[in-house]
Amino acid sequence: MKTILIVDDQEINRDILFRRLSKRGFNALAAADANHAIEFVNTQKIDLIILDVMMPGIDGIELLQILRKEYSPGKLPIIMATAKDESDDIVQALSLGANDYVTKPIDFEILIARVMTQLNLKDATEELERRDAETRKELEIAQNVQRSLLPDRIPHISGFEIGINFTPCYSIGGDFYDFYEYSNSEFLGLFFADISGHGVAGALLMSMLKALASDSFQVLGNSAEKVLLLNDRLLNGFPDGKFVSAIYGMLDSNNKEFCYINAAPESIALFSKTGELIKTVEGGQPLGFFHSKQIKSDCYIERKVCLNDGETLFLFTDGVTELMNEKNEMLEFSGFERFVKEELNNPVQIMVDNIYRKAIAFSGRSSAKDDIMIFAIKAK
Repeated sequence: MKTILIVDDQEINRDILFRRLSKRGFNALAAADANHAIEFVNTQKIDLIILDVMMPGIDGIELLQILRKEYSPGKLPIIMATAKDESDDIVQALSLGANDYVTKPIDFEILIARVMTQLNLKDATEELERRDAETRKELEIAQNVQRSLLPDRIPHISGFEIGINFTPCYSIGGDFYDFYEYSNSEFLGLFFADISGHGVAGALLMSMLKALASDSFQVLGNSAEKVLLLNDRLLNGFPDGKFVSAIYGMLDSNNKEFCYINAAPESIALFSKTGELIKTVEGGQPLGFFHSKQIKSDCYIERKVCLNDGETLFLFTDGVTELMNEKNEMLEFSGFERFVKEELNNPVQIMVDNIYRKAIAFSGRSSAKDDIMIFAIKAK
């Protein structure tokens, strides 16, 4: 039973509405002034208020303003009752958050129609809020699950310092990274991936990618064969049109090398210890487009980057370089390079976190529209 509060200083008006609303199955309450109305609202669950504009003391407009400080139109619908010739009151009331109005003398059937409309809208709003709360709770669970799929630590490898910033554009996202530690501690495998799409779909595909990548890269062996194997598994397992931009690489602590296969757009850059750009790496074909039998033999060949002491290798997704500011200017690699030069003297983890913060500040937003991932590998 919906509870409707009638607020009117005229007893006869209150009584008529009270009786007629009660006969229609509503739980009717009546208040003679604003103070009694506020007391009802504070002590009972009121579903809707019929509020007279003209009242002594605190009038209907003032009471409307008081109630709207705490209750939105969706939470507490208010229908104003006013004289026919008081159009200024109607305009003011609607501008202050009244949901609707009726004119006196009140046509009860019109009032009931407007009451039902507002109550139905209120029910719909509450249902949306309930579903939204459930969705947020489910996303929290999904976020925790996704975090559990990512490494809980950065493995130690002699001669290198590694920093990571991974920030989904939503609570969950489609970027992914993993490490593979081998019995030969001189090597550390690294997989860096950006799944097409983000949000819930990207996170679900990320779970699949983790399983497939782990199966492909857990043991030492021919890197090209591993990447081709993963490519075919993605082609068979991923939905049509979905692909993965990825880099699989091996850090070699003896030779201070990063041996890698690039299946991503330009996303590797090496900087000197003074911040000068030494080289960028040409992009490669993402995984999951073609079967390995259709791919040229030189498509996924292993390359290497040698890192001298103090040099830093960056891997980053296009969520960084494609950030746009309010003038529709893109950050691009030149902007990323500028931030690297400004932060290169900081410890590696602080450096990648600061680069991320500066990139977001450039966009003028509180978060990005795409997942962002930045790796930094510094030789020491």
